Amino acid sequence: MRSIATTVLLITICACGRKSAQQESVDTVMVFEEAPGPPRDTARQRLLRDSLFAALAPYYKGRMSAEDAAKIIVDYQMRGAGPINISMDARLLAAARRETERRKP
Repeated sequence: MRSIATTVLLITICACGRKSAQQESVDTVMVFEEAPGPPRDTARQRLLRDSLFAALAPYYKGRMSAEDAAKIIVDYQMRGAGPINISMDARLLAAARRETERRKP
């Protein structure tokens, strides 16, 4: 009688153990986080960008040399205001590269 009771008890424990193992594999929690969006454009960055465009307007109208315009571009970049998203002709691009090399420590 004692061995039958022990056998029934072991079978019951094994059956309960299997059910709890199955429940653990099914009851998983998934966590979703919001993906980071594009960087926000601050008022300071907008002001610097607008100042850059206003300062470069004379170059595109032919009233300023490429060297002077390059100084403005390099100043803008050294302030850490972000990338410049403008099209540059070959003269302005070469002048900006020269100015950047000249200011390297």
